[in-house]
Amino acid sequence: MKRPLAVILGLSIALSALTGIAVAKSGTLVVIETNDMQSAITPFKARIGGHKLIVGGLSRVATVIKATRALYGDSVIVVSGGDDLMGPLYYYYHGKPEYLGMSLAGYDAAVPGNHEFDLGPDVYAKALNYAKFPIICTNMEISDPFLFGKIRKYLIKDFGGIKIGFFGLITPDLPYISNAGDAVKVNKNLVEVARNAVSTLKKAGADVIIALTHIGLSEDIKLAKRVRGITLICGGHSHDLTSKPYVVKGPDGWKTVIIQAGARLKYAGRLYMPVKDGEAIIEKIKWEAILLDKTVGEDKELNAFLAPYIKGLEKRLSEKIGVSTVDLDARKSTVRSKESNLGDLLADAMRWKFKGDIAITNGGGIRGDRIYPAGPISYKTLISIHPFGNTAVIFKLKGEDIIKILEISASALVDKNYDPKRRTPTGGFLQVSGIRVVYDLSKPPTIFDGGKVSKWGSRVKSVEVLKDGRWIPLDPKATYSVITNSWLARGGDKYFIFKKYKGYDTTVTLPDIMRDYIKHLGGKIFPKTDGRIKIIK
Repeated sequence: MKRPLAVILGLSIALSALTGIAVAKSGTLVVIETNDMQSAITPFKARIGGHKLIVGGLSRVATVIKATRALYGDSVIVVSGGDDLMGPLYYYYHGKPEYLGMSLAGYDAAVPGNHEFDLGPDVYAKALNYAKFPIICTNMEISDPFLFGKIRKYLIKDFGGIKIGFFGLITPDLPYISNAGDAVKVNKNLVEVARNAVSTLKKAGADVIIALTHIGLSEDIKLAKRVRGITLICGGHSHDLTSKPYVVKGPDGWKTVIIQAGARLKYAGRLYMPVKDGEAIIEKIKWEAILLDKTVGEDKELNAFLAPYIKGLEKRLSEKIGVSTVDLDARKSTVRSKESNLGDLLADAMRWKFKGDIAITNGGGIRGDRIYPAGPISYKTLISIHPFGNTAVIFKLKGEDIIKILEISASALVDKNYDPKRRTPTGGFLQVSGIRVVYDLSKPPTIFDGGKVSKWGSRVKSVEVLKDGRWIPLDPKATYSVITNSWLARGGDKYFIFKKYKGYDTTVTLPDIMRDYIKHLGGKIFPKTDGRIKIIK
């Protein structure tokens, strides 16, 4: 028997018994995709089409997979577009329920996402031991001793007699939005990597080439326009739900299909792709986004496997992850009107996590309206402090925009003329990090008329930014990296100014950020106010 071409070339590639010249076959491939599961392995409440529904759950995905395979047999391909691991479940169980659950459900391949590295490459390496399906990434070079050799560059596998070649791409932003470390390098030239991958897979006998990507829909489209030979891109990272497949014309008229299935297993995408003589018939593809609501039954076997982890998570959420030696002030009277040591802690954590110049978060997002007493801090404590699931969003803003944002914050400060219909709600007062601001309440506040500012205020007396350990005046013309939360980024609390700009949603929740920051500080915290917000009355 001939040795596989990939072995001859010395490539990291898995081939399905190439014993001669491959004969391209015909048939209908059925591709089931999920992406950005984010450890949401059980059903949850969500608003879909104006209705509150219980959706999601890995056991419902398993039901879809089994029903599809019962009809189409080995022509069914099940893949993930990455970010399957995240949050408290990953923190406590290191990927075991997610990856073993996906294995039981019947996944064939996945690309890693940035959140797989949230706990560092060592923990991710441990998680990969539970994946009974290949993880593929072609633009990542790994020297980490624990992770090395556990992620494949390529895969070729026979589905329904058709040889499918897979390669994977992860976002070039990985070093900035996760904890991959110096031992994981990412090739940012996605076009070059993809062209080489197509060539390699074609030489190795692939009929159809599928790219598993975690780079976002806009980057998928750019890739398809410049690379010939990719039949299908199964994407992730941007959380798009494609109502119909994108068909993008590339070099020499080549057509590439792009799909993505939202996030958190609200949907499973299913694509029917006819293939004739090794080439996909793009004009006849069909796509459906299957809403994973109660009409989709739950797989009993998978539910039985997941049950102990779900029960255990409830218990572990109450376990201590750190300790505060001081009381943490979450009273409305504090967080919505002045500097709070808890507000400082949260904003500092956001700025530390993403290495930004400035971090801001609304006081109304800090909940409890009480003093959290000094003592142990559990994950449940952090969720009670910020229960909304808001994520950190990164913006590049001019100093003059930051001043306007602070003017909106100053509008929330109550005076005798306060009118909530024309002012910022009190919950919109900002807790900050990386800046020092002085507000003068004798000056007029910012006034709103509906969804826009009708008159800018002048309450911001001065703003300084921390630069190389020194406080210097904010430069209105300079550009700063600003970290905020997804509520404000969407224009919440009348911060409509953010809607003019495109931010990058890290999808890391604020409780996770606080957890990581407490761990970074050695598990013991003692935040105190330092005068970063001053108010002149």
